[in-house]
Amino acid sequence: MVLGALTLVQAESGRSYRGDELPFVAEFARLAAIAVDNARLFEGHRAARARAEASEETFRTFIDNLPELAWTALADGYIDFYNRRWYEYTGTTFEQMQGWGWETVHDPEYLPKVTERWKASIVTGEPFEMEFPLIGANKLPRWFLTRVNPLRDRSGKIVRWFGTNTDIDDIRTARALAEEMAELSRDTAREMLELRTERDRALQRVTQLEAESKNLRS
Repeated sequence: MVLGALTLVQAESGRSYRGDELPFVAEFARLAAIAVDNARLFEGHRAARARAEASEETFRTFIDNLPELAWTALADGYIDFYNRRWYEYTGTTFEQMQGWGWETVHDPEYLPKVTERWKASIVTGEPFEMEFPLIGANKLPRWFLTRVNPLRDRSGKIVRWFGTNTDIDDIRTARALAEEMAELSRDTAREMLELRTERDRALQRVTQLEAESKNLRS
């Protein structure tokens, strides 16, 4: 592949290279071509790195403005970024949360299962989904639906994980209330059925006694 042309300019007019000088000129041209090629490769790598950094910055800006708690982790599960909402809810800093620091905002009752499931996803590459409570800055827990999906390169290798924690505490409360009301409704219906059954038996007994009374009078 031709990269370009090399021109050597001399001060002496009409001078040509001797045969013993030509190898030096050829080697000089070869080294110059390598230098040009390396410069192009370096510029290409620098441009690619700049594009990757810009893409990463755009991605993080997008995550930072999500209404949910969101974060990213390296392929091995080491969390390297949390969005603004995470810090607002937990009242923590990146220094406290990076890596596996997130364990400190988990309810100890649920943490072992969360850790077990998360490590399994890291090993298998399968998406992670689970409901569990997270402790807020006010030291009170709220329930979240957590989903984590792998981001893969063109070869299919996991290069990063993207996770979100969606607050479902109000939904769970409403669901529990609905279940409680449904149970109460079932209990009420069962009690009413029992009362109707007792009433029907009582009426049936009254009717039977009236019939027996008539027979006695006759």
